[in-house]
Amino acid sequence: MIESLFIYGLLFFIMLAFCYQGSVKKQWSYVVVAVLIYAVLFGMRYGVGRDHIAYWEMYKLGDFSLYEDEPALPFIIKLCKSLYFGPVIFFAIVSFVQLYLCFRVLRKDYYIYKYALIPFFLGAIWLSFSNGLRQEIAFCIFVSSLLAIKEKKWWAYYFMIIVAILFHKSAILLLPLYPILVIKDNWFKKSNLQLVTLLFVVTASNVNVIQDVFSHIDPFIQLIGYGDYFSEYRYSDFLYKESQYGIGYYLILATNIILVLYSDKYKGQFNSKTVNMMYSLYYIGVIMYYLFMGSLLLGRLNYYFYQFNFLVGAYALCYLNKANKYIYILLLLLYLLIFASTLYRGAENTAFFKFFWEVA
Repeated sequence: MIESLFIYGLLFFIMLAFCYQGSVKKQWSYVVVAVLIYAVLFGMRYGVGRDHIAYWEMYKLGDFSLYEDEPALPFIIKLCKSLYFGPVIFFAIVSFVQLYLCFRVLRKDYYIYKYALIPFFLGAIWLSFSNGLRQEIAFCIFVSSLLAIKEKKWWAYYFMIIVAILFHKSAILLLPLYPILVIKDNWFKKSNLQLVTLLFVVTASNVNVIQDVFSHIDPFIQLIGYGDYFSEYRYSDFLYKESQYGIGYYLILATNIILVLYSDKYKGQFNSKTVNMMYSLYYIGVIMYYLFMGSLLLGRLNYYFYQFNFLVGAYALCYLNKANKYIYILLLLLYLLIFASTLYRGAENTAFFKFFWEVA
């Protein structure tokens, strides 16, 4: 744990220093360097989860039989192998592309650079990026596609989503979102009403609604690319598991409450279609997160919505730093405690940092 804390801490402060310089000097290149440093280190990380280990073995063995309908990742692996790249370089490239695509949406908002890293890193978003590799790439492409929606370039949006589908078929769910977000970017305007709805959903989250939703789910699961999971997990366990309500649950809940409670404020300050879209998607995601938090399947599908929380968090931090120092410090503290809680459970959730030469 000490080794992991040192590596993550050093990486965070180095990246934060570059992002801060990017904000001060209004230069995107500093953020690119920060992302590159992240990619190099995370390319050397091993044992991020069972999916990550499977990808590592797939790279070494060249067995792509499970992904015949999702050819994008096998294509990249074949290209890397043809250039005699090892798996470390492959994972470094993927890590760079993921974070670059997410941060790209912030490129013109230079004042956000120094805030964007905090919810991503301290909020432990990185934990799933290397494990759920294909779907996380699809999510990152979707994040970047918001710029196409903002500029009403439908052809660019659908091209990017088709590419995302080639990584993971679940991205087919994103096809209808273009007209919805073009027609209206700010779907949720009354933060007090949103907060009441959120708290109601949290209260009702103990009720198992999963079984009613999934009475005839098999064809849908196969369509979106999750059929292979049922060869490894029991059907009932994959759909529903008992939720755990430890300290991490309440830390994340408190963070979500702040992001929802002040949403009208920071959306009003930035007055940006991109911020509005990110928040609309995040709010859908946070409702789904608590409503279906026992479902592993819907948790995976919800990646495309709830993971906007770290981008929304960046704008919330920027606003609160100027408008309400006490809540700003509270939100920072919550992110720090989430990071500490994640690392404390490192042996269980694979958060500990291990270099590939230590265990591979």
